[in-house]
Amino acid sequence: MFLARHLPPRVLHALARFAGSLGWWLAPARRAIALENARHLMPGQTALQQRDAARRLLPNLFEAAVDLFRLPSMGATGVRDLVEVHGEDHLRAAFNLGRGVVIVTGHVGPYELGAVWMAAMGFPIYAMVEDLAPETGAALATYRTATGVKLVSRNTGARQLYRVLKEGNLVALVADRLVGTGAPGIPVPFGDAPRDIPTGPAAFAIAANAPVVVGSIVRRPGAGPRYRLTFEPPVEPAGYTTDTLVRRIGSQLASFAQSHPDEWYVFQPAWPARDIR
Repeated sequence: MFLARHLPPRVLHALARFAGSLGWWLAPARRAIALENARHLMPGQTALQQRDAARRLLPNLFEAAVDLFRLPSMGATGVRDLVEVHGEDHLRAAFNLGRGVVIVTGHVGPYELGAVWMAAMGFPIYAMVEDLAPETGAALATYRTATGVKLVSRNTGARQLYRVLKEGNLVALVADRLVGTGAPGIPVPFGDAPRDIPTGPAAFAIAANAPVVVGSIVRRPGAGPRYRLTFEPPVEPAGYTTDTLVRRIGSQLASFAQSHPDEWYVFQPAWPARDIR
C-alpha cells in the first residue's frame, strides 16, 4: 500500500505486469488452472489463442491489484475519473424503487472498484466478504471501509444482509463460484462446461423482493478512463424461483467471463464432469 501511494501509476503498472509475467513461470498450479479456464471459456478458438489469454491473466490481475490499493488515497473524484460507466440509469432506476438492490458480479476485472465507484457516487453500498484470518481480515476491513464501502461478514451476516436490503440499500455480492464447503449452488453453463454458482444472491433477492442488477468492470482500451463499468437492466424477482433466477444471473456472469477470459480471476479447478439439467 505504501508503494501504491508514493510511486507514479505508470511505474506501478509496469512493475505489476513484470511480476505477473514472472508469476506465469513461478506458479505452475495457477498456470495450469488458467489454461484449463481458457480452454473452457474459449472453446471455438485455437490452443495458441487460449494460451495467450491465459498468459495475460496474472499481469492483468497484478495491474488491477495496483489500482485497488490506490483507491483509499484517490478520493471520490479520482475514483470517478478512473471509470467509464454504462447503464447507470439501470442502477438508479432499481435504487429509486426503494426496496434495496442486489448487485451481482463475478471475479472479472477489479470488481471491488465497482463497489467503490458506487460509494463515490453517494450510493449506500454494502459488500459481503469472506471471513479471513484475523490480521488479514482487519487489514482488508480498514482498506475497504476507507473507500466508503460497508462490510457484511459472509459467515455471520445473513440476517444483517436482509435488514440492509429492507432499508433500501445496495448489497454487492460476488457470485460466480462457491465459497466454503457445503455452500448451496447449482450448475450453469460456463463456456463448454458447467460450473456451480451460489444460490444465495437469488434467494436474498426473492426473500427481500429486491431487484437484481448484474454488473461487470473490465479494462477499457485507449485513452481516457482506465476501466469500463457496465450495469445490466434490473431483474425483478417476482415470478422467479431460486433456481430460475440463479440461471438468469449465471448466464450473464458466464457471458462476462467468456468475453474477458484474460480478466476472469478464478483459480479454483471446479469444472464438474456432468450434464446440466
